[in-house]
Amino acid sequence: MKKPILLLLCLGAVLLGTWFLLSLPRQEVVDTTLTGYRFSPEGENRPSTLEIKGSYTSHRFSPEKDTFSPGYDGGFWLDGKKLSLMHVGFPDDEKDWIQGSAQDDQSETVDYVIYRELKTLVLLTTLEGETVLAVFPADSREEALSILENLPETQTEIQTFPTA
Repeated sequence: MKKPILLLLCLGAVLLGTWFLLSLPRQEVVDTTLTGYRFSPEGENRPSTLEIKGSYTSHRFSPEKDTFSPGYDGGFWLDGKKLSLMHVGFPDDEKDWIQGSAQDDQSETVDYVIYRELKTLVLLTTLEGETVLAVFPADSREEALSILENLPETQTEIQTFPTA
């Protein structure tokens, strides 16, 4: 009679421990450079780079939202210019895309659409005095256009000029 109770208690402890370990947040250091493509209203289209440094925290089985934090020295650099996308938080597990806006150090606006875990980024900002729309990751103009065309309907407001 004592063996089945002891076995059930051990099984319960193992399940509780497994649930606890799976519910811990997973934090990844992000230090990567993505290649992409950028468009301008004047029709100048060219390859672009985006450096990302910081940490990404994901919560698999928790109601807390996933976040990207640049820390003290991190952030986003578009073709060498630091952008002020400081902290990015995804609202909940149901939404993989987030759209937002931030101000950089020169009071210029940076609009963004970002896919969870920083897999896809679309940025609209001013670079070298001109408005640019940058898409990452993309190896070609066609790939960048495909990403823009396949954004969810709720995220297409970022496109402010034709890219064709």
